[in-house]
Amino acid sequence: MPTSTLMTAPPQKVFGCLCIALVVTSCATQAPRSTVGEEPGSRPTVTATGPGGTSELELRELPAAPETGDAASSAAQPAQEQRRRSELYPGTGRFIDEQAASPSAFNRNEDGDITLNFDGADIVEVVKTILGDILGRNYTVDPKIQGRVTLQTSRPVSEDALVSVLETLLQMNGAVLIREDDLFRVLPAAEVSGTTLTPTIRPVQGRGYQVAVVPLRYIAAEEMQKILQLVQGREQAVRPDSKRNLLLLSGSEEELSRLLETIAIFDVDQLEGMSFGLFRLTYVDAATIHQELERIFTEMELPVSGMVRFMPIERMNALIAITPQSEYLEDVATWIERLDQAELVTDVDLFVYRVQNRNAVRLAELLQELFTAAGEREREARPERESPVAPRMAPTKIEREGAAEGGGEGEAQGEAQGEAQAQRQTQGQPLPMVEERRPQFEPRGGTAFDVGNAQVIADEENNALLIMATGADYRKIEKTLQRLDIMPLQVLIEASIIDVILSDELRFGVEWFVRHSLDGAEGTARFDLGDIGIGAASGFSYSIVDTAGEFEVVLNALAEESRVNVLSSPSLMVLDNRTAEIRVGNQQPVQTQTATTEGGVIVESIQFKDTGVLLTVTPRVNAGGLVTMEISQEVTDVGEIDDATEQRSFLQRNITSTVAVKSGQTIILGGLITENKSVSDTGIPVLHKLPVVGRLFGTTSRSERRNELIVLITPRVVENSQAAQDVIRDFREKMQNLRFEIPE
Repeated sequence: MPTSTLMTAPPQKVFGCLCIALVVTSCATQAPRSTVGEEPGSRPTVTATGPGGTSELELRELPAAPETGDAASSAAQPAQEQRRRSELYPGTGRFIDEQAASPSAFNRNEDGDITLNFDGADIVEVVKTILGDILGRNYTVDPKIQGRVTLQTSRPVSEDALVSVLETLLQMNGAVLIREDDLFRVLPAAEVSGTTLTPTIRPVQGRGYQVAVVPLRYIAAEEMQKILQLVQGREQAVRPDSKRNLLLLSGSEEELSRLLETIAIFDVDQLEGMSFGLFRLTYVDAATIHQELERIFTEMELPVSGMVRFMPIERMNALIAITPQSEYLEDVATWIERLDQAELVTDVDLFVYRVQNRNAVRLAELLQELFTAAGEREREARPERESPVAPRMAPTKIEREGAAEGGGEGEAQGEAQGEAQAQRQTQGQPLPMVEERRPQFEPRGGTAFDVGNAQVIADEENNALLIMATGADYRKIEKTLQRLDIMPLQVLIEASIIDVILSDELRFGVEWFVRHSLDGAEGTARFDLGDIGIGAASGFSYSIVDTAGEFEVVLNALAEESRVNVLSSPSLMVLDNRTAEIRVGNQQPVQTQTATTEGGVIVESIQFKDTGVLLTVTPRVNAGGLVTMEISQEVTDVGEIDDATEQRSFLQRNITSTVAVKSGQTIILGGLITENKSVSDTGIPVLHKLPVVGRLFGTTSRSERRNELIVLITPRVVENSQAAQDVIRDFREKMQNLRFEIPE
């Protein structure tokens, strides 16, 4: 009779290879920071503090020929500078939970009083014995369940362990045990997918086949699924949910416990275990160093291949090294020191920088001023160095003018210089130093600028910069350009030029009225520009910063009484530190000259004079949002006909001021008062002009009118495109709220 033997194996045997595979494929970032230093007389070490504790990493220097004197100290400076520009972040080096990998707590060692002895028994009879006879539970068995089992317990088991024993026997025969309320169902494993099961967080003892939801903290659900494929059985299902980063597990109680133990081992903080190194490069660009280090640490068939990963940071011209073993950062630092050498960067290349927000010519001028001045200061402060080729010999320069023209003359001059150099060398005279290699080309169609050791051409048509320089020089120039080529600020100027009729309570002027209207209000009244540090304002006698909108209320009240005449209310957008001008009005013809020709023809010269409102504003915005504005306001009105010249007179009110106000606040400028007096006689012709009795035949009327010009300006700083869109939306809403009345 065929028999079956129940055998179990510890699930921990497969974990070793999984740990190694996971360590190799992990990469991340770490927060703790370390510094690099060196003590005299010792090998350079790195003291780093991280989750793994405090450790010292030894930096191995590149072997070199012995040097003495100033040459040795100057050669050591680049290495020390490189170490100072390195930051190490060592990790713990642990990528599994060692406590979770200890022997399973699920294994029950408690003794019981039930002994099982089945020898080739039918599986259905075994189910009846355990569920029905011993446990007294209700159960059903699918007719498709068939098979025989053999089971002998070496020592008695407890009643709680019987369900797990039965699940193991059923699994050997392709069946599963499912509990629904108080009923146990024995079904073929292939038909479990059609059964509705309620998920749980932890496996419930004595429930049979069940589904558990396991949220993951550190590792991705897809990566954990790959790990669990090595330990899960055929009847178990592991389904990842990447959006919520959780797993859906299905299986028996013991199977789910094994899967949960495996998850606990590998679901640890991988970032805490990884070690990182940030290396700032001085001479070579990050992309080049990255390719070279990849060939050394990855492409070579060595045991360390794949243990170190590199990521270039072009913005900082730096390189990040990522490794599960902090000791490898020593080798990375050594190789970066060997590769990042100034003498290795000599190639001059053409770079194109496309200007986004500024003018290319202006940027080129700024670069020339900046780098030329910095280079002169550096040369003045730098001491004279001996030639590294021939120490203690004074260097001289070779003129290259002849060679630049090409042809036979340049070749002959080069041969003559070579012979002279060889002769000086044999006689012990100083050797000439080769002039520093710089790009030499003549621009056509652009403006050229010398920027340090580079040459920059401003392409005005495409608003771009053509830069001939080495990679190291270009990175310095590019970093400066990125800081200068930013979106300029814009200022929305909302102005209102208002003519106020002075009468009744305004007979003393708007200044007196405002003094008594805004006392105690949130608005701050300022009647002397000199007191607020703005400077003298020609024409104005006072200014008001209206923060609470009180002055607007006063103007609305005056408008209802028809004592306010709005001459103009322009709104315009202008760049920071640029001048905006708006003109509203007409051109009035004025006769300037009259002449009579020999034939008696009268010739008149006519000129047109601008009238209306002219507003010129130049805003300047500081970092705190304060807007300083240079304002020029001119209002020209057409007056009466002059009796002497029979020409129109013009009433001109011109004011200039410099004011400062915060963005969104309104500045009110006023005090320009005009006074018109007129006398008119009307009555019976001839008789009303008779002396003494003329008053009986006519009337004399006298009129006096006083007006004051008020200028309201509200600047609003527009910092980005979103703020500009908000301004456009607000203006559109104002236009939509306008109501036009159509006369009948």
